[in-house]
Amino acid sequence: MARESLILLATMFAASGCLVAEPPEYQPPAQTPPLLDLFLADPPVTHVLAKPLDATIDFNVPVRSEDAGDMLFGAVYVDWGFSTEQWQKNVKEDPSTFDDDTRYIDFPWTVTGVTEGCHQLTLLVCHFATFDPIAQRPTDSNDQAIATWWLNVEPDETDPNSLDNCPTVSAPEMEMP
Repeated sequence: MARESLILLATMFAASGCLVAEPPEYQPPAQTPPLLDLFLADPPVTHVLAKPLDATIDFNVPVRSEDAGDMLFGAVYVDWGFSTEQWQKNVKEDPSTFDDDTRYIDFPWTVTGVTEGCHQLTLLVCHFATFDPIAQRPTDSNDQAIATWWLNVEPDETDPNSLDNCPTVSAPEMEMP
């Protein structure tokens, strides 16, 4: 009986080898749309920016995305989507990964070329491959993020946060890319 137990024990140890599977083949991460963290945007999107003409405003917006090697590209507009729309400037950010949570879209903007009163300042961010440089617009609505600030140019000193005379839109006037 002892011999049979010893043979059984030896068989169990011999049969319980360790199997090592091949590691899985990982694919490069897929590109994701940019995500702007508007809660941490500076200046806040929740405040009216009451500024005189020729004032410079520094914008800083945290962004996350999986870029798969494609740089982020932003376009800044006054009154985007309205008949008074004006392209202002482009901004670029080097490619990174979604895990990099310390990236920012930073850009200065000087209040010029706009009338007094209320305006919107809009930042559209997408990947460079989905940006049309001729139209100055993203071409894929699934690969874009938008931030909009309200701007009061040469505000009335008695009510600098007023949004009177802000652009409004009627359905036929509005054209989305």
